[in-house]
Order: sequence, then structure tokens, then C-alpha cells
Amino acid sequence: MSKSRKVIIGLLALIFVFGTATTQAAPKSTEAASSAKAPIVVEADELYFSDSTGDLYAKGNVQIKQNDDKVEADMLQGNTQKNEVWTDGKALLSRPGMNLTGTGMHYNLNDHSGSMQASKGTIEKLHITSKTVTTSPIQTTITNASVTGCPAEVPDYHISADRVEIWPGDKMIAYNAKFWIKNTVIFSLPKYQQSLQENEIGGFAFPQPNYSSDNGVGISQHIEVPFTPRLAVFTDLSYYSEVGFKPMFGLISRNNSYTAKLSYGNEENDDHEWVKKEPEFSLQLKQRRLGTSSLILNASASSGKWVEDSISGTHQGYGFYLANDPIALGSKATLKLGTGYESNFYGYDDSKNNIFHFDSQLTVKANSRLETWLGYNYRSETGTTPYEFDRIDIAKEGKAGFMYQVDRLNGIGVKISYDLEHGSTADVDYTWKRNLHCFEADITYRAKRDEIRVKVAAIEW
Repeated sequence: MSKSRKVIIGLLALIFVFGTATTQAAPKSTEAASSAKAPIVVEADELYFSDSTGDLYAKGNVQIKQNDDKVEADMLQGNTQKNEVWTDGKALLSRPGMNLTGTGMHYNLNDHSGSMQASKGTIEKLHITSKTVTTSPIQTTITNASVTGCPAEVPDYHISADRVEIWPGDKMIAYNAKFWIKNTVIFSLPKYQQSLQENEIGGFAFPQPNYSSDNGVGISQHIEVPFTPRLAVFTDLSYYSEVGFKPMFGLISRNNSYTAKLSYGNEENDDHEWVKKEPEFSLQLKQRRLGTSSLILNASASSGKWVEDSISGTHQGYGFYLANDPIALGSKATLKLGTGYESNFYGYDDSKNNIFHFDSQLTVKANSRLETWLGYNYRSETGTTPYEFDRIDIAKEGKAGFMYQVDRLNGIGVKISYDLEHGSTADVDYTWKRNLHCFEADITYRAKRDEIRVKVAAIEW
């Protein structure tokens, strides 16, 4: 880039900061404007600019940046007084959580809002194609859209919809949604909702096969249909050849500071023990960072009726958990620490159980193929529970394991759980991970239990 062109770029950056049609300004105004707005920098092979109107024309390898927002194109027009850019041709718009390529883009650099035609890319880890996109920092709407969690060029599954609304870090709602496996529609819904909250263990709308020695061959599916912007009905449909139909359904309301849920149905723990909730109301606070510290707080409470075989009664509980941000130990190792407390009350026999938690795990990523870990979990109880479902099996657990990526499609791993209190090995699990294009299969043999588990899950959903 020539010296004169660098000067022009510098002037344009200042003009964008001030939002004025002239390059003359008093020093005090410069300081105030710079603290209020981040500079917008323009780079191109050719730049043309009018002092009087603020009109801008840029051609050849055009890049416009402001903080983490960036627009790229072969040709862009704009106006520095309105802080807007536009093009009829192809453009790339990227910002945190969004990376879209399309045509007919119009974008306001100050408001971080605009529109685009014939778009393709990613929004909140969702891979999308659409006829039109309108976006703001709060919400993005796409029309005549296709959405999938699969990064493949030709995905094995996707959702098509007349309109999809996406709230970053919150949820997605699709209208007149059709669910496709390859080129076949397997079902459709007038409205469908998908949670995008990071700390929520969400379900998957497409049927997912699984197998375990205890439950037999199974298939599971999660569906949410919104009634209002903050209230939806949900169902978890699960059927197993050995234990039969085990559904869960209810209402869920996700808000800025909490998620409330009313559930009726069956829930399973990791040992294939089931409890039926008839019903249960639960409240999960949105995780919060404590001031400027490295601690993140999770808190929840629940109340309802639990049924496990012949044991039936009310259950109330509450708890909190403090997790520290991962601590970097060099370039390859991280340490995770967490502690918490929970209290449970059981109407079946008027018993109470208070539990203190402590968890730690050191993870070492030796290279791009090998990851190893070593950890310790501690549980201290001052009561008891009548339900096998929430009984603690190991009070003092040592754990270790590794996962090795053999090639692009296959990975193998071993996970060991050791009962430190009784001096015995609790579990030894051998796992084979197999990439299935848009899905991933985990086949695990639990040697101490002589149990086989197979799980098929979507990649990147």
C-alpha cells in the first residue's frame, strides 16, 4: 500500500469515529469521541471519499473493521455520516457468533445491524442458508431457511423453515419447520424451539438410536413447541426394548436470569436407575460470575413427587455449585476446580440428606491426537436417601483416562474410576468413537459391569 493511501485510510478511520463530514475537529472533541466509539478502519486497493457528503467508494480487497466486527468485499459503498456500508455484490460479514457470506448487504457499523440476501454461513454454531437475513445485536431473523448443526457441505440432517428467529446465547424458533434426513421429510411442526444456552443440556429433535445392556435397544427424541416468547411445551420421547416407553413432558420457561420447568415423567441416572416425577417443579438460575473473580455460581431448587418402584413421596431440594475458570498450567495443561452443597428432603420417610461436593480434574492435551486426564471427586453426606436414583455410589473417587484420535474418523479411549475409600476399582470403561459424517457413535464396554453402551449423537449441535 502506498504512503498516500495509508494517509487516506487514517483520515477515514477518524471520520468514522466522529461521524461527521469534515476532518477538522477540536482536540477535546477528539478525546470524547474516541472514548465513546471504537475506530472503524477501512482498507482497500482503491478508495474514494467526499469530505462534503461523506460518501465512500472502495474497490479491491475491501476490509472494514470495528473491534471484532468485519465486512469484506470486492467493492463497497458507504457513507461516513451515517456509518453505513452496502454492496450489491458478494460480501462477508463476521462478528462474534456470526460468519455469513451473501449478496445485497446493507450494514450499520455503529448499530451492528443490517440485512443480506442469499446468505450462507454460521450463526451461534448453527450452519444456515437463507434467502434473506436481518440482524441486530439482540436478534437475527432468516427467511426461506435451512438450519443444521452439521458442518459437512452436504449435511445428513437439517431443518427447513419459512422463518427462523435466533437470539444469541438463548434460543432459536423455526416457523413451519420441516425435519429432513437426507432428502426425506420425517415430520413437521408449525413452530419448533431449540435452546442455545451453553450450560443447558439440551435435547435433539431428530430421533437418536442408542443401546445398553440394561435398557436394550432404544430411540430418543426431544421436541419443544413455544406458546409465547418465554413459554414452551416440551417432550422427551424415549422407548427401549427392555424397559419400554419412558416419556417425559412438561412446560419450560427460559428467562434472562432463570429457567423454570414443570416436568411429568421418567428420568434416568448414569446407572440406568429410573425415577418417575409426578410432577416436579424446578428452577435453575442462570450461571453468574461473582464480580470480577474467576468463580462462576450455579444454583437450583426443585419440589415435587418422586416414585421409584414401591417408594413414593414428596421430594424437595436445593443446591449451589461454585466452579473456577480453568487454570492454565503451561501451554498444554489445565486444572478445573469446583465445590458445592445440596440439601434434599424426602416425604416418604421424613429423611434428609445434606451433601458437600468437591471436584478437581487436571487435563493434559499432549498434542492434537492425545488428551489425558487425572482427577478427584469427594462427596460428604450427613443423611440418607430412600431412592436408589440419587444415592451416591462412591464418596471418594479417583479418576484417570485418555482419549487418542487414531485418524480422522476413529478415536479410542480408556476411563478408570477408583473407589479410594474401599481401595477398589469401581469402573473401567473402554470407548471407541466413530465419526459418521454428521453424527458420532460412542461404543463403550464397561468391563467391571460387563455392560455395553452405544450412543449416536449429532456433531456440533
